[in-house]
Amino acid sequence: MGYLIAAVLLVGAVGLVNLVLILGILRRLREHTTALSRFTLTGGDPIVARPGSVVGAFTATTTTAGRIGTADLTPGTLVGFFSPDCPACVSGLPDFVERARGVSAGGAEALAVVIGAEPDVTAIREQLEPFARVVVEPAEGAVSRAFSVNGYPAYLRIGAGATIDASGFDLKMLDDNAPVPA
Repeated sequence: MGYLIAAVLLVGAVGLVNLVLILGILRRLREHTTALSRFTLTGGDPIVARPGSVVGAFTATTTTAGRIGTADLTPGTLVGFFSPDCPACVSGLPDFVERARGVSAGGAEALAVVIGAEPDVTAIREQLEPFARVVVEPAEGAVSRAFSVNGYPAYLRIGAGATIDASGFDLKMLDDNAPVPA
């Protein structure tokens, strides 16, 4: 009979420890969900400037020796920021290239900013150049600062007056925002 009581107490103690651990895990999941929500564009520190923000002043030289600046950003311009060290950048690059192809066919422009230096950025640069004006700059370069970029990839669509019409860390986030005003 003593063994039975000990076994019941042991099973009860293990069940109680299990319950405490599950409650702790649930609390941590709630904390992580809250922390992750700060990275959305509805609050906290965004990965890129929010819609409605005005693009800061910048000038940069493109890989084809052209110049681009804030004044060159027309409504509908698609902007993407990429880093060769970023797996999400590499996997999202074909979608950006496809969208840049469509934007340029529709009369707007695409601007791609690649963070790094040759030869690390060569593969990304070569994929982008046929469809976008490409700027290669170091981290926290002039263009990145003008768009308040804090991570990669980052995508934006420009509206009237060099304001940001839509932005996000996923190209699909540009579809969820209002269309570019005419």
